[in-house]
Amino acid sequence: MFAITREAILADDLQAFSDTAMAMADAANAIVGDSVWNVFLNNQTLNQDATPVFDALHNNIGTGGAPTVASLSEGRKLMRVQKDPSDTRTLNLGPALLILPPVWETEGLSLITAQNLDYEIASTGAGLAQRNAANQFGTLTPVVENRLGGADGNATAWFMQANPTGPVPFIEVAFVRGQETPTVETREGWNVDGIEYKVRQEFGVAPLAYQPVVSNAGA
Repeated sequence: MFAITREAILADDLQAFSDTAMAMADAANAIVGDSVWNVFLNNQTLNQDATPVFDALHNNIGTGGAPTVASLSEGRKLMRVQKDPSDTRTLNLGPALLILPPVWETEGLSLITAQNLDYEIASTGAGLAQRNAANQFGTLTPVVENRLGGADGNATAWFMQANPTGPVPFIEVAFVRGQETPTVETREGWNVDGIEYKVRQEFGVAPLAYQPVVSNAGA
């Protein structure tokens, strides 16, 4: 809630309103974003099985370490073998996003943008051919999110996620009655001599499945 005083109205200070309204809209968007990233940060529990999203039972936790050819390959394999809730068929999921905290931005972007991948194997014969293989991770889209870095920017956990618009979505963001933008209400001020504004943003965020995402605790 905020108010525009009578003095500002008489002075026709429209900038005061526009600045405040913009700040409130930015705050509403930030709250939605915070709620989405909290699913990653707090490892929220799934309603379907009362188990945290990232759990040994879900087989979606990689061996802790920096983003490398080996760790990305492991994460991709973990996602590839995920099955449907009935455990009868493989979902054929593959990673589309490489989600990184700031501490791994350089390493992650280097992996994705490299022309070739330097495998840690022999540099002769068949090994040389593999060392010069085309980069199969070049199709990943990097997502660097400051919230994942923690207060000091040094948190190391990173993630791989399947296409968010694919057959198995990870997170649902729902808005009450489909109202995705904040609702603004006004009234003549009583506590403040002017006009009072109320900004409301009604939404919910929840994880839907564990199969389309893999976590790695980092170094």
